[in-house]
Amino acid sequence: MLEGLNGEQLAAVTHREGPLLVLAGVGTGKTTVITRRIAYLIAEGLVQRPSQLLVFTFSHQAAEEMLDRAFDWVGYAALDAWVATYHSVCERILRENAPLAGLPPDFKILDEWDQRVFLLDHLWELPLRVLKPRALRQPLRFLAPVLSLIHRAKDEGLSPGDYLRWVERVREVGSLPEDELSLHRELAEIYAAYQELLQAEGMVDFGDLVLRAVRLLGERPGLRSEYHRRFPFVLADEFQDTSKAELKLVQLLSGHRNVTVVGDDDQAIYGFRGVPWDNLLSFLKAFPEARVIVLRENYRSTSQILSASLRLIRHNAHRLEALSQRGEIPHRIEKDLHAAKGEGPLPSHHHFPTVVEEAEFLAERVKELAADGVPFREIAVLYRNRYRPDPYLKALSEAGVPWVLAGRFGAGLFDQQEIKLVLSFLKSVADPRDDQALYHLLGSPIYHMPGEDLAALAARAQRAHRPLRQVLAAALEAGELSEGGQAAGRRALADLVHCEALARGNPTGRVLYAFLMERTGYLEALAHSDEPGAGQALENIAEFFEHVVRRFQEVARHDRVPWFVRYVEQLRALGWSPLVGEAEPGTDAVQVMTFHQAKGLEFEAVFLTGLSEDFFPGRPRRPTFDLPEELRAPTLPRDVAHLEEQRRLFYVGMTRAKRHLYLLSAADYRPPGEPPRKRAAKVSRFVLEALGPEGVAPEGPGAPALLRIARVGREPLPP
Repeated sequence: MLEGLNGEQLAAVTHREGPLLVLAGVGTGKTTVITRRIAYLIAEGLVQRPSQLLVFTFSHQAAEEMLDRAFDWVGYAALDAWVATYHSVCERILRENAPLAGLPPDFKILDEWDQRVFLLDHLWELPLRVLKPRALRQPLRFLAPVLSLIHRAKDEGLSPGDYLRWVERVREVGSLPEDELSLHRELAEIYAAYQELLQAEGMVDFGDLVLRAVRLLGERPGLRSEYHRRFPFVLADEFQDTSKAELKLVQLLSGHRNVTVVGDDDQAIYGFRGVPWDNLLSFLKAFPEARVIVLRENYRSTSQILSASLRLIRHNAHRLEALSQRGEIPHRIEKDLHAAKGEGPLPSHHHFPTVVEEAEFLAERVKELAADGVPFREIAVLYRNRYRPDPYLKALSEAGVPWVLAGRFGAGLFDQQEIKLVLSFLKSVADPRDDQALYHLLGSPIYHMPGEDLAALAARAQRAHRPLRQVLAAALEAGELSEGGQAAGRRALADLVHCEALARGNPTGRVLYAFLMERTGYLEALAHSDEPGAGQALENIAEFFEHVVRRFQEVARHDRVPWFVRYVEQLRALGWSPLVGEAEPGTDAVQVMTFHQAKGLEFEAVFLTGLSEDFFPGRPRRPTFDLPEELRAPTLPRDVAHLEEQRRLFYVGMTRAKRHLYLLSAADYRPPGEPPRKRAAKVSRFVLEALGPEGVAPEGPGAPALLRIARVGREPLPP
């Protein structure tokens, strides 16, 4: 298991006891180090049983990958290690100690969108005074910033009581204007009321999982010691992305101080979620005796890409390396990355008068790369998450290049025809008077009622002011429909009557499965169909069952069809729709995603788009409601913190590339909703920092004129 490791990796894997910080630069084999360290601790007997290993990850996918790799080295023993996300670990701790935590053992967990639905249901039970007009005007838009504040408070480890006590202290001192103090008091009271409502329903949200586990372990030394005996070794991956509460959790569980954390301060890109920028520094303060090992051998990118990336990131003055050089921390840290792959093409910058021309260049260069043997799936197009990638997708499509889009701008599941059919059925069961749902169901691929019959039935129902269901039943009785219409109508009514009876005593998933599989055979038909899109339709229905029906089962007090229909309508009103089922793994298509989504991935060729000033770096956004500064983890001035995080995000984008890196910018970028630019947008300062003046494409004296011409002569940017 130690074969093939370089010296730095070997030192990290074979570290025996005591705290260890592994600074894993991009592409340096971080996952290799963690998985082989898991295997090493097991094989060397440093843990008596594999179940004594606790490993924190940031995703279920990462946990599965680690277990799979460790399995290759030590076999089934690896599967006994406790490898899970922070939330999964905390859930298990709370379920094991539910009475001590003040929770029922079967407590339910709300995700972000379930929280919004829950709060919407209980909106007028909240103590609203100052904020009542805002809640009355726009209740749906009111929920997100309130929940964001609550989430931030939990990440900081703050209870409602902590917030309220701060309000009282400030009131006594008189250091805040009365209107500001009143707002904070109301927000703290809303937080308290929300927690009471959750408690009454036997529910928690994701923030509660960590906060409650931290409080439980912090207040009960005996229980804490029990977990110390249970887990003599703790490992934590992606430590730069932990919240203050998660850092505290790791400290509480590391009683033996045999804790290994792995991370890279240059890849800390979640400050907008309230994640502190200095987590790794906080670890060194909590464990001053920690050994620090820096992984510097990069196995991903060429030396040209690495040089440009390092030139960029060194502009951040608060990196651990910079703090070390200034003597602000006692550890010597040098993060020069060395390219194991050697040299390759220089990263290149290309500037255009319009985003349309930028997109056309991108599509043509993608085709050239493909012609040179680069698979489409090894090409990535990265864009900023606040802006739509439509110009690039359009250009790729027009060039005949296949693409796959990840992220929130993918096609919404609820907008797919097969899901509309499913929802029409459920609405028809929930409310026999829902004419629109029944109309759509009758005309669907399940029943194929002829259009003439449908139109006649709808017109008759409208004239008579009677429900379509009644009109259909009467027409069937009188034999007034065509032969196909009679058959379709009889089948539809029989299926609805059967499923309505089933729905009186069964959960939504059972009713829906009975309709799609047992009554109509629709799922079987899709599974055996050669029609284009049939496989995707089946995948989308599977996504609906897994991500909507199952989610409702987990959080609903009463899982019945009418309640489910209401739940879906609330989610849609709040703006949520899961994405359609993803393409099959291995699909040869260009990967289009945001910079954040690209973290942890690598591609042969990467295009960074939208690299214009005021666009990247973007302007800092202040939250609608924010915690008082005194209650937040110490941080840099807002503008400095924002600029350094934006630079880290740019760095993450650059370092996804193995061999080819293209930086693209256009002069006519504008934020969504803003009027066309009067001045040409400048190239992002980050391009200059990375490539130097000699590497930046000239904007040219004619650029502003070209911009004015293109604004009229070319198709406009989408808003």
